Amino acid sequence: MGQDEPRTYLLMFPNNAELRTQGGNPTAFAIMEIDDGRIAIRAEVGAIGGIPVFPERVGEFDDDELGVFPDLGLSMASITRTPDFPTTARAAQEMWERTFGLRVDGVLSVDPVALSYVLGATGPLALDGGGQLSADNVVDRVLSDVYVEYPDGASQDAYFTAISSLVFVAVSSGQGSFVDLVAAFGRAAEEHRLMFWASRPDEQGVIELTPLTGADDGTESEATAFDFYLNDYTATKLGYYLDATLDVGASRCQAVDTVFELSGELVSSVDPDAVLPGALSSPVAPPGVILTRAMIVGPPGAEFVEARIDGKRVPTESVVEWEGRAAVVLDLPLNPGESVEFSSRFEGDGLDYPDLDVRTTPMVRETPMRVYDAYC
Repeated sequence: MGQDEPRTYLLMFPNNAELRTQGGNPTAFAIMEIDDGRIAIRAEVGAIGGIPVFPERVGEFDDDELGVFPDLGLSMASITRTPDFPTTARAAQEMWERTFGLRVDGVLSVDPVALSYVLGATGPLALDGGGQLSADNVVDRVLSDVYVEYPDGASQDAYFTAISSLVFVAVSSGQGSFVDLVAAFGRAAEEHRLMFWASRPDEQGVIELTPLTGADDGTESEATAFDFYLNDYTATKLGYYLDATLDVGASRCQAVDTVFELSGELVSSVDPDAVLPGALSSPVAPPGVILTRAMIVGPPGAEFVEARIDGKRVPTESVVEWEGRAAVVLDLPLNPGESVEFSSRFEGDGLDYPDLDVRTTPMVRETPMRVYDAYC
């Protein structure tokens, strides 16, 4: 790409401290220009402030997506609520062109944890004004420290953009071990922290053969898809203080049908006695409260049986259909320092299901997950 003619790509940096299905709200951007193998990175500082809330929906979303996420396509902050990155990328491409007049050739999404993997390969980078950016500190710098050091959103987004762009400049200049960089990018792609979409069908066809695609292909997977997605509705960056654990299982020990279960816990590490920076104040929730909505999508062909929050059964109004699969939506508000438990159960048709493949929202920290796949 860029060998035969110049190409321009939008770099999108999602912020996992404000969770979306794909990982985070995209609040920082850069433009990557490739021409005959030469790469130039141009940070788009302040771009998010220039992208409007659109009066009409931008992008194409199906009825299932809009039924769960009615704000899809109305702003850049909404487009990562869908788990399908190609859908997100096409909407981002159109929003960018409408706002800035530039039609990009593709979209690359990279979250801060992926940047930490890359920095592990390049080594630390010097920062203007002193100090270093490293694999050990980049996540804390852009998802936590920035909200203490910079009081306003524009400064925070500018810092996030500058830091993220700095990493790509180092990669494009050849810093670091090529082998280690390939491993870093591979790990990030497998965790859905690095995703790529190209507007040219032939190039996109190649991408679709790799983990970079970020496509929601659960109904076509050779494994048994089981999905767990999180979205923040606090409208602030408290996701840095949120962690999840999951237990996922399939039991074929019944005489007729397979029973699928996904349960877990969300935990807030917000200190109940702490005075949070003003930048972490929510316009819709009391101080320190985190409002999270989970969507659990059952395996193809499985029927929803029940779901519970802290042992209480949720109403059937929470059950939805997602791309031909049964799903349940759970509201999981958390007070500072508290936790909430949840569980769900689905019943498959028969016993002939391949091994489980669980896709989850990439959070700030890894989500510990126990998977049991019982053949009795």
